[in-house]
Amino acid sequence: MIRNVSARLELEIQGHTNMVLSIAAAQKSQLSSERLDISLDGRSITPEELVDRHGSRLHQLQGDHGRMVIEYAAQLDGQAESVEVDPLDLIVYLRPSRYCESDSLLPT
Repeated sequence: MIRNVSARLELEIQGHTNMVLSIAAAQKSQLSSERLDISLDGRSITPEELVDRHGSRLHQLQGDHGRMVIEYAAQLDGQAESVEVDPLDLIVYLRPSRYCESDSLLPT
């Protein structure tokens, strides 16, 4: 199975900012191709890549005020591997956060 994924973000940065992007395919993905371009006012920025304990790839960067454009594209071939979930994962990933109020989610 071939899948194409992409994202484009345009941001107006108001001051010095530390960011972590969670936009890239996981570490164990079978990538045919991948591209991550980040620019601030037309100047290229190279982020630091971090990998969490589940293989998620994060990109950390800093930027000052200006227009930031983030573009990601990848082609994946194959299926994702299943991930073993332990009881601690259920606590960490299912508790409410300011990004996902899981206690207010209801079945449809």
